Amino acid sequence: MPVLEQALAVAKSAGDAVATGLAEKAWHTNRTLHFNNLLDACVAGFFMIMVAAMALLSAPGMGLLLTRRKRAMLRETEPVWLPDYALAEGRPLNVMGLVAVGCAFGQRIIRRGAPRTGAGNDRQSAIARPAKLICRRRMRDCHQGTGQIYVEVTEKRFDGVNRCC
Repeated sequence: MPVLEQALAVAKSAGDAVATGLAEKAWHTNRTLHFNNLLDACVAGFFMIMVAAMALLSAPGMGLLLTRRKRAMLRETEPVWLPDYALAEGRPLNVMGLVAVGCAFGQRIIRRGAPRTGAGNDRQSAIARPAKLICRRRMRDCHQGTGQIYVEVTEKRFDGVNRCC
């Protein structure tokens, strides 16, 4: 910082606008980095204090377990059951919920049955159809072996924009 402040003072006294701008930028960048480093050190120190506190607080219990003065009790906590009013099993289905599920299901059926047209959707339809149908069509068209067709179908399925994963 002192070197940068000195360079800034020299640039201001010389009256060079470009050198002054560069010196101010370097000074602000250094100041920001200094603050970020202090903040990182404080956060890391806080976490180190928390880890040390956990180790110190668990040390007596671990000492008792290691010297076998305390038996290790491994068990789960007792389950906490929901009260009857919180259960949805006894209530009738909500009408709006049924309507929403019905609309979603109907939309899914409509989308599946819609004909696919256009050059962009041909690839999607090829991916959506089972590989067996594609193989039959390709065997008629180009008389390729089933191994080559399998490779092409798999590449289309997994390497394209519409890949499965």
